[in-house]
This record gives sequence, C-alpha cells and structure tokens, in this order.
Amino acid sequence: MTGKIIAEKYEFLVKIKTSDIIELYLAMEIHNNRPYAIRIYPKSNIIHFDYYAKVLRTMEISHPNITQIVDVIEDETTYYIIYEYVEGETFQRVVEEHGAQSEQDVTMWAREIAYTLQYLHSLNPPIYFPDLNPRKILLCPSGQIKIVGLDDISSSEMWRNYSSFDLEIYMTPGYYAPEGLARNTSEKSDIYSLGAIMYFLVTGISPEEPPYILLPIREVNPNLSSNLDYSIEKCTASNPEDRYQNCEELLYDLEGRTGPSNLPTFWEKIRKKDFWKMVFCKK
Repeated sequence: MTGKIIAEKYEFLVKIKTSDIIELYLAMEIHNNRPYAIRIYPKSNIIHFDYYAKVLRTMEISHPNITQIVDVIEDETTYYIIYEYVEGETFQRVVEEHGAQSEQDVTMWAREIAYTLQYLHSLNPPIYFPDLNPRKILLCPSGQIKIVGLDDISSSEMWRNYSSFDLEIYMTPGYYAPEGLARNTSEKSDIYSLGAIMYFLVTGISPEEPPYILLPIREVNPNLSSNLDYSIEKCTASNPEDRYQNCEELLYDLEGRTGPSNLPTFWEKIRKKDFWKMVFCKK
C-alpha cells in the first residue's frame, strides 16, 4: 500500500497500525504536503453499511477534543476514511511508560473528557461511546486531549448482523459498563467508562485484568483525596441508577477538586526526556 495514491490526492507513506479490524496509514496530501491518517475499511465486511452510516454521522461533528474525519473516499471494494493527523501518546502508553499520574492531571483530563461526552450526549440523536478506553484517548504535546475511534462499530451494532461474536474484540473488558453486555448504552454507560479510565490513570492498575474489580483508590494510594475516590466509585457503580446520571452531575463534583497527591505531574516527569510522539498507538 505504501506509495499508493487515491483520488489523485492522498499518498500512502507508512502503516502505523494494524489489527483484525483496523488498518491505518500515515498519508500525505500531495498538493499541500499536509499529513493525514487514513483508515482502510473493506466493503466485504458484513457490517460495512452500518459503519459507513456511522462515519457520515461522525463527519458532522466538530469538536476540539474529537479527531475530525475530513474526507471519505470509496472505490468498488474499499472505504478510505481520512482523519486529521494527531501527534501524541495514548493514555494507555502514558501509564505504561510513566506510571500512575497525579491527581491534579487526572482530574483536569477527566473534566475535559466529561465536557466532550456532554457535548456528544447533547446531540440529536445523542452519540454514545460504548468502548471508551485509554487506547482511544491521545495526550498531545500541547497538553490537549483527543478522542479517537468515535466512528468504530459497537457491540450493539455488531449484534444486529451476527448471531454470535467475540465481544472482547469490540469492547474492552473493565471499561465497558455491565449493562453493555445486554446491548444497553447511555450517557451513564459512558460515565462508567470514564470512571474506569480515571481509576487506571490515578492508580496505574488496569481494570482489564480479571476479576475486573476496582478497589477504592485510597486503598492503593492513601495520598489521594476522598473527593476523587467518591467520584470514581460513583462513576463505576454496577447499577446505572447509582451512578452520576449525566456529565453535568459529574462535572459538578470534579470542578476544582484536586487532592494532595504527591505524584509529580506528567509534564514534570517528561521534562528531562524526549516526548515520544505517536499516532493511534498499538495495543
């Protein structure tokens, strides 16, 4: 695929990610030398109609914290989805490389994600993100976050086309809400995912490991605040009715609440080393 030019406009440079469901390339817009990321999606996939509809819906979204789809090109066999090029490390890689993050940073990032989810939930019809996890949030060198993969097919959309399939391929254990198994998604399920991400960031412990139990964060680090402990526990309650009912409620508790964590901030940790710029990091 390297060197291939599509629509006399985009030249493929190098593959940057591949998996069973994703093939992603770095490309260059040949008329202005501007980089883009291009995802290849075969029409032979049984769910391609659902996926294409979701791509078109996502193209309508313009938000500074969501990776923008800028173009869609298709031929007889393939969709080429062109995204803005984003430099950064995924939250997954941030924790793998630097360990648990400071409460100050995690609270700031959580607020930014919550405001973004609030925007998605306010759309008509609302958009939910049933597989929000640390691999789908990029931390840019500027400090801004970017959510990627909003156009991915969810398990509920898969169920419309398959009688059975491996749920873990399309939803990440430990991050999707319990009701996701019953194909129920809502703003409360997105809030659960955000709570699990906050837990991972502030403790360094992955919720993906069985038995998928989240300990109170102050049992992991007593220096963390009771306010953040309460917010994470409320986000990740098993019963959706026991969670924050919307992002506005969550933001009310997150605003201005940073505890006395003695961990250095992310930027303090990397000040003396190069920032590894990555795009859509591998799992």
